[in-house]
Amino acid sequence: MIELVSEKVWESLRTVTWPGPVRAAIAYVGREAPELLPLGAGDTLVFDGSDESLAGGTTNPAALQVLFDRGVVLVSVARLHAKVIVAGADGSGERKTLVGSANASERSRTSLREAALLTDDVEVAARADLQIDEWSGDPDAEWVDQEWIDRATTIYRPRRVPVTPRRSRKRREHGRLWVGRWMVDEDPASLEVERALGHYMERFSGLDVWSYRLLDEVRDIRPQDELMLYAVTDRQDVPHGNRRSWPLSRVVRVVAEPGAPSRVAICVSPLQGTVMTYSELRQLVSDDDGGVDMNRPLPGHLASVVRRALDDRTPGEERLATEHQLRERPIGCPRCETRLRVVLRGLPAGPPDPDVYVLGGCLIGPGPMPTHVCPACGWEGRRRDWEPEQVRQVESLDDLFAVLGATDLASATDAIIDELDHDPVGLDLHKDADGNEMGVEAILGTTGVLLELPFSMVEFWDTWDGLRDAWQLQEDDEVEEA
Repeated sequence: MIELVSEKVWESLRTVTWPGPVRAAIAYVGREAPELLPLGAGDTLVFDGSDESLAGGTTNPAALQVLFDRGVVLVSVARLHAKVIVAGADGSGERKTLVGSANASERSRTSLREAALLTDDVEVAARADLQIDEWSGDPDAEWVDQEWIDRATTIYRPRRVPVTPRRSRKRREHGRLWVGRWMVDEDPASLEVERALGHYMERFSGLDVWSYRLLDEVRDIRPQDELMLYAVTDRQDVPHGNRRSWPLSRVVRVVAEPGAPSRVAICVSPLQGTVMTYSELRQLVSDDDGGVDMNRPLPGHLASVVRRALDDRTPGEERLATEHQLRERPIGCPRCETRLRVVLRGLPAGPPDPDVYVLGGCLIGPGPMPTHVCPACGWEGRRRDWEPEQVRQVESLDDLFAVLGATDLASATDAIIDELDHDPVGLDLHKDADGNEMGVEAILGTTGVLLELPFSMVEFWDTWDGLRDAWQLQEDDEVEEA
């Protein structure tokens, strides 16, 4: 076992069991050392107890007194700067060694960014033992007794002024902003990418962590850059105008895959964030500014314009990013407008929130099972399955009819009502001056949007989700005004 312990090292080590005896070489011993170090009677601590260290306040004799009274063997070695802990008897088979950067002090515990390696390798433990023997056996080493501590107390001067942290360069508010295409990546992730994803999923548990394979033309993307991605099919050079972006994402690492020319960006984004369609983006980035170039970052002034536009969005224009959240989005009952409850099947880990869920039993099938129920009137319905991998292109109205199993606009509308749990809905066809089909207008209540042909089925149903949000928001506003 080799484990990297980073950031809050001492807090992370609280759960570690140290087999006795324990020997440690920690350069500077602060007031908190007796609490931080796993040392008891018969254990050993080598530290820097030089007059310079005492007078500078980096080694605290009061902490040494506590450890001395506890029965810990104390050895002072001037100019020691090591941070090593080795636990377990030689030959016992159970040994642990920690090698890192953290002193036994409050500052190392709470303020500094420390790191350490923890391992159960017996060979490493044996080498650490020999090194501690060498330090404690140095001719200039001082073995501490009560007289030594009494003298140290007269030399010690507490640090009155906190150490001023080193100034860093002024950080930019944002990295560069790229507009990019996203397609389903069928290539398996390398071990390096899997490890990076696991690390950042653990670190950013409240965010969406994912990988994005960089195309050759955008190899300049680096950590701290931001991505505004639009899904495309393999036949599209640019996103469709109705396509909505993912929430703005930040690159935290770029992994160069061994044996492959490609690089993979590890990205984080909010589970819920504001988005905009590609048509809206094109309007912001006008042709006068060169348009949208996906091979290089947006110029700084245009990136600021796009970010401000996203910041100005209202909650009704936000898109939830995960399938789980799409299913849990509040939906009004089409019969009585009470908020529907999501049906949970099986045995949940704990009592579900009654304002969101109802228990649906353990049996699945036969046939379609309701996904939502109304607690007021008993209405039951099923939301469509969300299938991001479905990217079938709809080139014409006939294509749409074929997908929906319809023969005309009226029967297509009926099919949509079955899927949406909401009524009224409607479809209308738009044509250009020559009579060519331009797109399909989707209407929900008094709200509508035009889908330009061609579009994918994901885009089609994604549009209905957006319409439903806007319609329900409009309905809520009308109720409040009444």
